[in-house]
Amino acid sequence: MWGPYTIIGTRYLCSSSLGDYFELLVTLIRTCFAFATANDTVCKIMPVQLIPYTVPVAIWDHVSTSLFAATIRSGEVPKTCEVALIGLSDDTGVRLNHGRPGAKDGPRAFREAPAKYRVARPAEFDSPQVFDAGDVIPGADIYETHDRITEAVSALLALNLLPIAVGGGHDLTYPFVRAVAQRYSPLTGVYFDAHLDVRAEVCSGMAFRKIVEECGVQKLHL
Repeated sequence: MWGPYTIIGTRYLCSSSLGDYFELLVTLIRTCFAFATANDTVCKIMPVQLIPYTVPVAIWDHVSTSLFAATIRSGEVPKTCEVALIGLSDDTGVRLNHGRPGAKDGPRAFREAPAKYRVARPAEFDSPQVFDAGDVIPGADIYETHDRITEAVSALLALNLLPIAVGGGHDLTYPFVRAVAQRYSPLTGVYFDAHLDVRAEVCSGMAFRKIVEECGVQKLHL
C-alpha cells in the first residue's frame, strides 16, 4: 500500500538552490511511484474547481516538452493520473509561534524551479503524470485552514491520486496527515527536520503531537 507524502517548510531554501528542490521533487515522485499500485490508475476528467478550496495555477502551460516538468498538468485531472501536487500557502502557525513569516511563499518558489531550470527528463525513466491541484485558499483562522486542507487532500485521495503537499508552515502537516488517516490506518511516518514539533499550543510546532494523538500514527522514524 502506498502512502501520501508531504514537504512542509521553506527554511531550506536559504541553504539549498531551487535546482536542489527540483531534484528532490524528481526523486520523491520516483520513490512514491515505485510504491504505487502496479495497475494503471484511470480517472475521469474532473475540473480542478471540484478539489475544494483550491485556486489553480497556470505556471505549467508553456513548459517545454523536453523537461520533466512537462509531465505536470493543471486545470483538469488527466485521464491517466497517479500523483497530485498541492500547495499549502499559509504560515499563520509560524506567526503564532513568533517565527519568521514567509513560508507561505514556499509553493510558488517550489513550482518556479522546474518551470525555469533546464533539467532534461531522464530517457530511461517513464515519468508518472503529475496533476497540480493548485493552492489551498487559507481560511479565516488556522482552524478553518486546517479543515480546508483536510477536505482538499481527501478529494485527491478519493481520486486514487498520490498527494504531495508543499508548504507552508509546519503545522499544515497535521491536516494533511489527518486526511490520510481517515482513509488509511494505521500509519507510520518518516520525519526529516531539526525540530520535533510536539508543542501543545496551537502554532507551527504542533503538528507531530497532533499526528500521534489524533491521527493514529503508530511510529515516527526521525
